[in-house]
Amino acid sequence: MLIDIDYRQLNNTRYINFLGEHLRSEFFNERNESRGCYNTFEVNNHVMSCGDRVVPWVDFKANPPCLQFKPAINNDDEYYTTYYINYKESRIYMMYHWDGDGTLIFELPNKFILVNSDCKKDKDWTVCVSWETYHHPGNI
Repeated sequence: MLIDIDYRQLNNTRYINFLGEHLRSEFFNERNESRGCYNTFEVNNHVMSCGDRVVPWVDFKANPPCLQFKPAINNDDEYYTTYYINYKESRIYMMYHWDGDGTLIFELPNKFILVNSDCKKDKDWTVCVSWETYHHPGNI
């Protein structure tokens, strides 16, 4: 069951790690102690796919987040698989990329971004205040 997001806690490292892992378990079917975006890529039944459209990173801000996108202009091999779940009157988007190492991204309804750049870990989640700060994450 999805919790209420406490946006006031997005500067608290423990809360950020908790929220990132909670969202991971909402999106991925993590049975038998598997970890989503690491050793399972099976999504839960209530998770909706956003399709398979691919756009360059520079065009991403002009398009809705419900798509696959390339966040790195110089890396043609990097694309993200994108899903969403309904959350209250909005949506939470999840994007992941796997090439032997995993990157997992959640876009919250307030447009804050949660990033885990090493999916085998359940900590070191980062909050970015917008897509513009995605490549330069920092504290809020």
